[in-house]
Amino acid sequence: MPRIRTIRPEVCSSVTVAKLSISAQLIWERMWCFCDDAGRMDYHPNVLKGEVVPHLSRITPGIVHSCVLEMRNAGLIQIYKVGTRDYIQVTNWKEHQKINKPQISRIPPPPGNIKSNSGNATGIPGTLPECSGNIQGTERGKRKEEIGTKRLSLYETLSGKPDDASVENPFLELVKSVIDALNAATGSSFKASSAKTRSLINARRCEGFELADFEAVIRHKAAEWRDDPKMRGFLRPETLFGTKFEGYLNAARASTPKPESASIGRFKHDLGEVAL
Repeated sequence: MPRIRTIRPEVCSSVTVAKLSISAQLIWERMWCFCDDAGRMDYHPNVLKGEVVPHLSRITPGIVHSCVLEMRNAGLIQIYKVGTRDYIQVTNWKEHQKINKPQISRIPPPPGNIKSNSGNATGIPGTLPECSGNIQGTERGKRKEEIGTKRLSLYETLSGKPDDASVENPFLELVKSVIDALNAATGSSFKASSAKTRSLINARRCEGFELADFEAVIRHKAAEWRDDPKMRGFLRPETLFGTKFEGYLNAARASTPKPESASIGRFKHDLGEVAL
């Protein structure tokens, strides 16, 4: 049953939280409402998607799972298995949520200790002590693809969860479809197995972009650059699927002519008959 939870202002200025993708931040904050009074919840990507982002169709169960792994990589949660069931524990839960008359959790606690439960100077549930030194906003941008690579690594090698292939396969199919479309449009031979290419596609996927978006960018830029000797070399994953992806997609959409409505088509037909 959903519960009312609180979010402290420190969350907004936390560097740890800021490193998450926007989708992961949204899911992380909303999932608190579905945790029990011990900060635990059952975990399945389809169920979690239906609970926290039921009306956001662009955030699929696969993206939810990728975001959950992103949270785990940041130390915000722990994913664990008891028997055949998977669970999530939000770390440092009691330091943030002050619950009056908490109910006893029906979910078993995670085995062992959660490393990030101690030594947290922020008082924010699930956050680790911030990195040493001053991390400026520009540096966050530089580390964007690094975060995507870490997320991809976890996405591919979540140990102790043999059924991960059911979540992983749609991502690998997406990579193959994207690279096939790129090779067909440009006459190239890029490999879907490239770790760098996968990390770029995964970073855009976690931002909510889908196969149709990748295909639109590929078609648009291929038509624009393919016959230009100076620009042809930029028809590559590093350029097309990098941080300028959304700008390329908006340009592709703007250049696509909108189909005429039935009423406009009928009006033109009537004018033609009158002219005759």
